[in-house]
Amino acid sequence: MLTSNTRELLDRLRTGQLAVSDVADLEHLSAQSLIRELQAHYPVVFQQRALRQKQETGLARRVSHEFAIQARADRLFPRVQVCARLWGCLLVSSYDDVVSELTVIASIQVLPSRRPVQGLILKMDRGYKLDRTPDGWAVKPLQRCSVKLSEEQLKGRGWRFDVLSPLGRKP
Repeated sequence: MLTSNTRELLDRLRTGQLAVSDVADLEHLSAQSLIRELQAHYPVVFQQRALRQKQETGLARRVSHEFAIQARADRLFPRVQVCARLWGCLLVSSYDDVVSELTVIASIQVLPSRRPVQGLILKMDRGYKLDRTPDGWAVKPLQRCSVKLSEEQLKGRGWRFDVLSPLGRKP
């Protein structure tokens, strides 16, 4: 169960109305306890990576599978692909178990790509990032963006493909 402070912080961050003074509680909360608290409402762990003292965790409320249809003038039938969409995403980064970044994104669509090389396209909706800088906390708006990465790059970043597969297994 999310505490009222955590729920309020996430709601304010999601709407972009979080004041830097609202994050004082994060400074006294261990990152691991925050992640454990969040996992009750964000059960899909799609990313988990540890690099020395840095920890990165990606959580989502749910995963859905959709058809991506691409019509082409030179083809009789459209190209149809199954893609995954992560809904209600949170990205938590920490150093030495202290939260350093909290990002809220409405959804991340994961599409296969074959050109110019095989990989995945991540289409991210708008969101907000709460970032700890040397000058203190800062809230930054995030615009919709699309990035193409190879499967090896995503594996290196700790992405868990088993949660993206419609059959529940690694592709």
